[in-house]
Amino acid sequence: MKTLKNERGMTLVVVLLTIVVFSVLGLAVISTSVSNVKQVSKAESNIKTTDIAEMGIQYYETQLKAYLNGQLYNIEKQNELMNSLYNGTISKDNLITNFKDRYPIELNNAYKSNTSLFTTSSDYFLEEKTVDANSFFKIKINPNGIIKTSCVVGMPSNSECFSISFESYGYYNHEPEKKISATYNFSYTINPESIEIVPSVPILVPLHENLINLIEEKNLRQCTTADFGKNYTTVDCSTNLAPENIPETNGISNSFIVFNNGVNFDHLSHAISGSTIFIYSLDKTTPSEIGKFNPNGFIGSQIVIVGDAKLYDEIMKPVNSSIHITGDADLTGFTFKNSDGLTKVCVKGTITPLEKRSIPGVYSYTYNPTTYRDNCMESEKTVGIKSLTIKSQIISPRISDKSKVTY
Repeated sequence: MKTLKNERGMTLVVVLLTIVVFSVLGLAVISTSVSNVKQVSKAESNIKTTDIAEMGIQYYETQLKAYLNGQLYNIEKQNELMNSLYNGTISKDNLITNFKDRYPIELNNAYKSNTSLFTTSSDYFLEEKTVDANSFFKIKINPNGIIKTSCVVGMPSNSECFSISFESYGYYNHEPEKKISATYNFSYTINPESIEIVPSVPILVPLHENLINLIEEKNLRQCTTADFGKNYTTVDCSTNLAPENIPETNGISNSFIVFNNGVNFDHLSHAISGSTIFIYSLDKTTPSEIGKFNPNGFIGSQIVIVGDAKLYDEIMKPVNSSIHITGDADLTGFTFKNSDGLTKVCVKGTITPLEKRSIPGVYSYTYNPTTYRDNCMESEKTVGIKSLTIKSQIISPRISDKSKVTY
């Protein structure tokens, strides 16, 4: 049987199949190309958004560095804080401890008051920063501000370490935002050798000034005529008892009395012993007068005359006592009789007549400050008071170059 062979039309089939195959391949290639273009575009947008977010990190880092440099190297502000914490009695170690506790608080308060670095807005975002027409970034701050952290191994043992956390959001051409988290670290060490606490040098002041300071401590009541002639009297004869109404008395013993209107002791008939008496001159032209003391003596007592005074007679049997005159003294007729060699008259101003300056136990600041200082002055009460000296920069800062970032 003869096989029928007719191959006409096969070429057409082959051509059609070839067209179909190439069409399918072409569409696949085109689809792949379009997909690749989209992926490339998306990748480029993602890279662009990331770049913008990184620009935000760099921008905020620059702001932080400027702020921290301004604060950590502000020697005047640190000295001011250290001085405010010093109370005159605190030890050096406790003072440094207080500074360690307080300085970070002051630093954080200053940080939170800087509107370019911190915000109190509810979303914690600072104002956005434009990069170009299609892109910008925004910084989101940590509301806690500056946080104290543990220092890494290898840092000096007295280091104080801190961190500031923030986030940068990049926006580009309406694409999804890109967030980068960052932590900026800094530290400083406190230099104990920068401060020195030393005892204050006592200041010499006239003895009468320290005596006058006792008046406020006594809480004195007003005196009456009945107070004279009694022992252990502590009164203020300032307003209700004029000098001429002060009665004659057998003496003043173990008492503390203030006369604010002057006084004349011509009529004092017995000794002054164990007492402190203050006499304020009635006026600038009327000196207070102290007359003759009874032979029973002037014993273990002090008289302070504020203003000018006139001592015109003998002081009998003085024993370990003193008279302090803050103004000028008229010593016409004055002398010590049977002196113990310890009793003294200290005059801040001038002495007349001039020959009275040579009486043993009489000292004048006007004529001989050295002998007056040695005999009529004493150290000011400075118990426990010490002075603080800041010799160099209190802290040594270490500010990071870059933040630690998390994409």
